[in-house]
Amino acid sequence: MRQVEELRRTLVHTLGSVIAAGEPVALVDMPDHRNPGDAAIALGAFRALRAVGADVAHVCTRDTYSHDTVAAAVRDGVVLLSGGGNLGDLYPWNQRFRERVIADFPCNRIVQLPQTVHFTSPERLEASRRAMHHEHLYLLLRDEASLHMAQASFDVPAQLCPDTAFGLGPITNRHAPRHDIVCLGRLDGEATGEIHRLEGPDLVHTDWPLAPADALRAGLRRLVGRRPKDEGSPVVFRSLERGFVRILPLLASASVRTATATIGRARVVITDRLHGHVLCLLLDVPHVVLDDRYGKVSAFFRTWNTGSTVAKLAEDPFQALELARSLVRA
Repeated sequence: MRQVEELRRTLVHTLGSVIAAGEPVALVDMPDHRNPGDAAIALGAFRALRAVGADVAHVCTRDTYSHDTVAAAVRDGVVLLSGGGNLGDLYPWNQRFRERVIADFPCNRIVQLPQTVHFTSPERLEASRRAMHHEHLYLLLRDEASLHMAQASFDVPAQLCPDTAFGLGPITNRHAPRHDIVCLGRLDGEATGEIHRLEGPDLVHTDWPLAPADALRAGLRRLVGRRPKDEGSPVVFRSLERGFVRILPLLASASVRTATATIGRARVVITDRLHGHVLCLLLDVPHVVLDDRYGKVSAFFRTWNTGSTVAKLAEDPFQALELARSLVRA
């Protein structure tokens, strides 16, 4: 757990270097979907900002974002862009929204919370370089490869910072192990598919499970995503969006609890999910890490976890299984 505490202190210290105690901040683009990794990012950010002493004056999602509302909340304070793994062209809607917010606030300080950077298109990289040129933009990057790319590509200050999920600090594992090895494997566009090749009577395969609150989240997103159609509806809409933002931390907590229950029931985890790795660290669960399609997981691991006693990096799924079985026997 010492490693987790050190990473949490580094996160808080780094945020404190760009955000003053008592300074009003708006957290823009808070995740509102079911990925527990993004939920951990959001909850960890809240706790780290509280530790810094920042005044979180406003929180919004992409659907509920309003320039005027953010401007009124922070005045000359700081606009925070949510952390994660979407600075680049893998998730173009996230990048377009980021560039829109940067353009909307030419005079405010804007802090990009820890991100991974990945561009596949040189043309899109150049377009983003121009769009993200801003006199008061600060980039926090969560791995050294992203930091080097940002320093080479964007004419703004950039520094290394742990993922905001470490703001959660150590999590007590309240679940008795039921399985020797749980393979927590991606099933989306970032997956290599390698982890799903593993077989054995001691293995259980899964991806992030659905939390009971996810059905509620989906319904709220559909409701809040509808824009007012007449003069009488904006007041109702604003009431709905304020309620939605207040309930988001509760839904995020439910997602994280469901994810930690899945991890906590394993003696050892094999995962190609970055926040599978992070939550295993927070829970102090032994685990083996495989890379994703774009090298995000290995870049993060090599930046922060060299020499870890509970985490191992494997080059291929069969090495991962061998390492996992040795951890079970240990």
